[in-house]
Amino acid sequence: METTDRGRTMTEAQLRELSDLLQEIIVTHRRRLRRQQESFRTLPLHDRSSARRRQLARRAAMTSFRVCEAASRALDALADGSYGSCDRCGCAIAFEELRARPLARRCRECDPA
Repeated sequence: METTDRGRTMTEAQLRELSDLLQEIIVTHRRRLRRQQESFRTLPLHDRSSARRRQLARRAAMTSFRVCEAASRALDALADGSYGSCDRCGCAIAFEELRARPLARRCRECDPA
């Protein structure tokens, strides 16, 4: 068992599973980002429907970029032992919750959504 800096413990297998999930998120969103960037480049510049599609493609690319950044920060936190601690109250986020939402930064009480 690995003890985090907040006193919570997770097994090595659980930590590995969460690390794998985070890495999978990064790979998936990097692929999406590349596809979105390519579709953005191929849209014509001067027609209204293309302008709307370009705007949507830009938003989708920014979302993928933000998800990659969040997953990368979560991997860093996993390495330093702070992953899985609520940003608001500091309590441990349950392993099952992290498995379902690997990018969760708040516990269910602080972020019920």
